Amino acid sequence: MTARAPILVAAASLRAATLVGAGRPVFDVRTFGAKGDGVTLDTPAIQKAVDAAAAAGGGTVVIPRGTLKSGTVYLKSHVEFRVEMGARLLGSDNLGDYNSLDAFPQNAHMVKAEGWQGKHLILALEAEDIVLSGEGTIAANGRAFFDRSKFWCKSKIQWRFGGYNVTDVEKCLRPGQVVEFCECRNVRVKDLR
Repeated sequence: MTARAPILVAAASLRAATLVGAGRPVFDVRTFGAKGDGVTLDTPAIQKAVDAAAAAGGGTVVIPRGTLKSGTVYLKSHVEFRVEMGARLLGSDNLGDYNSLDAFPQNAHMVKAEGWQGKHLILALEAEDIVLSGEGTIAANGRAFFDRSKFWCKSKIQWRFGGYNVTDVEKCLRPGQVVEFCECRNVRVKDLR
């Protein structure tokens, strides 16, 4: 049995969101071209589904069963992002697939001592009425950023999977908070792994 890991939520007002639910249109990311094979980068298809839901005035974006590899997905107001049971949203192992460090002024660019920078898998900026739900898994893919063969380092970064000596801390930085809600209102996160 997999233990449920906490999801970091930063700079958000957490109140019950009431916007989504019955009667809202559903946007399955497969309709927008997502492959869900764990290899193809599905970020463009996922983002198209989120954008379509927002353009419709709100709706539910569905991440179906399978493994969808992704970089940063920008959530929008009035959108529920539902990761279905058996679905796995897997963070890309390429930092270039994530938001730029200057994507928003409030972003913490990096904390070298902890080995992370302001790149996020799921990002909502000044949005409202957002639900992040489902019984699926959001996997940050942290192990990809702690592969011993990729590090050249001078200082030691201690992390869950051990300490790795790194020569260039800038190259070793991993994404920061997996989920970032920045100055958002009416946010609900429930049932995810």
